[in-house]
Amino acid sequence: MIHSRLPHTLTALLLTLLLLMALEVISATFIPAIGLEYFFPPFNILFILFLVFRIKSPFLPLFILIVQLTHGIFSIESWSQGTLIGLLIYLGISYLKNIIDFSTTVSTMMITLLTALTWHFITSLFLYMNRGDFSFALNFLWESIPECLFISILSPALFNLLGRIWKMGSGNRVGV
Repeated sequence: MIHSRLPHTLTALLLTLLLLMALEVISATFIPAIGLEYFFPPFNILFILFLVFRIKSPFLPLFILIVQLTHGIFSIESWSQGTLIGLLIYLGISYLKNIIDFSTTVSTMMITLLTALTWHFITSLFLYMNRGDFSFALNFLWESIPECLFISILSPALFNLLGRIWKMGSGNRVGV
């Protein structure tokens, strides 16, 4: 079973990473060019959230690591910290997966917003532990809200596109 899906999985993963890189380039070049110098949408969170909800694979932690390493090329964020947070989110969602669904645009946007805010909350906790300055961590969390809102608005369209890349219908999960 794994061997028959491996070429499709590798192709889909490669296309997913190319899309992530394109969005990271846009985030790093075009968005600052229009005057939003400190606006960096965390597209990696969208990709990890898609993988967690839609891909059924024992390789999912490896996919999360690959997404974070790709994101790390374009970011000063620690890929290891992002991978750890991604795995924590994955574990949390795996318990809630049966009661959460992406059947409507609003539910997709709300789940994405809550996941992104949780991701940034955990990141701010790491910043607090590292720096010992709670105001810095709180400021980081507060400034991430517009970015989280932005990616939650984009999430239905991006998840639809990723679903086509991974060749799945709405609501389906792909086993690897």
